Amino acid sequence: MVPSAPGVHAHYAEKTHIPAGVVEGKASRALCGVFFVPFQDHEGREKCPSCEEEYSHLPR
Repeated sequence: MVPSAPGVHAHYAEKTHIPAGVVEGKASRALCGVFFVPFQDHEGREKCPSCEEEYSHLPR
């Protein structure tokens, strides 16, 4: 797992957990294991390398 400073990376998480984070401020667990509070402005952030690696192994 690559360490992630808060607010630096955009993480991948299960999409059912994202609304609670955005609306209520609840933390979600990313694919890399980091807990984070999702923000609506994820577009301007660098993607988490660990999350991208885990996502690439998921079946589609």
